[in-house]
Amino acid sequence: MAKTINSVCFTTILLIIFVISTGIPKSEAACFTFKGECSVTPPCSSSGNCKTCCQAAWGSGACGKCELEGSELHCHCYT
Repeated sequence: MAKTINSVCFTTILLIIFVISTGIPKSEAACFTFKGECSVTPPCSSSGNCKTCCQAAWGSGACGKCELEGSELHCHCYT
């Protein structure tokens, strides 16, 4: 019984170390911190040009989202 518990604990610890070392907790969907707006040309119509603009301004970890402000779409950058 004790050997089974020890092997389960050891396996669990190895799995946790593997998950942390591979960066699985860091996902691109975890962009919550607002950094600012980015001026995109043409106006923000798809997240592709917005993402490119945000990554140029705030680095490769930045996310860009076209969001509605009043009646206009604006490119907002998050990290």
